[in-house]
Amino acid sequence: MSSDPLSVFRAAVEALERENWHRIAALCDAESLAAFKRELLDSIAPPPGGPVRLSATELMKASPNVPRAVAEYMVSRFRESLDPKRRLKEEIPGAESREALEKMPPAEVFALWLEGRSVRRQLDREVERKHMSRATANELLADGSRRAEFTPLGFVNEGTDTAHVVYRSSINGRRLQTATAQRQANGDWLLVADRELLMMHEVRLTSDGSEDEAAEL
Repeated sequence: MSSDPLSVFRAAVEALERENWHRIAALCDAESLAAFKRELLDSIAPPPGGPVRLSATELMKASPNVPRAVAEYMVSRFRESLDPKRRLKEEIPGAESREALEKMPPAEVFALWLEGRSVRRQLDREVERKHMSRATANELLADGSRRAEFTPLGFVNEGTDTAHVVYRSSINGRRLQTATAQRQANGDWLLVADRELLMMHEVRLTSDGSEDEAAEL
């Protein structure tokens, strides 16, 4: 139970430190969890009208200065980005199929998405791609200095049932961030589940295991 927006935010940060993804999902309100699941399913849906057909030759015609090898690589990456199965694996590594994802409760979907964005799962993928050894990944996981810190500074009310928690994160230094909370019918506060929650969408690992700010996929 969270009697105010700061309490629920601090509880979510504590759950993040423990990698308790289901706890974070439990601290989010049901409406936002359902909306997150719908948007996620839409994002991994096949392109309308069937596969997008683009060849390296067509790309080179549009950009004559692009070498063929570069054009072929760009087309390959573009096709991969639109592949529903690849998108599913990137967004929800723990989901076996879209059909299985559709049957999951929204809270479970959000928890799996959070886990897929975690440093641990990103390191696992680097090991799978043979970009680093398991020993290096374990060393990075054991390095507590890499853990992000979140410092709540207060909150701003928007009406009577919505509040925005203002916080600072070690991920991006001095830039302030916000997390939205909603008052429930019983008076408790729960967070709004979205990609920006606790900045899980922003930080990805480079091949050497260092953190890198990146735009959302």
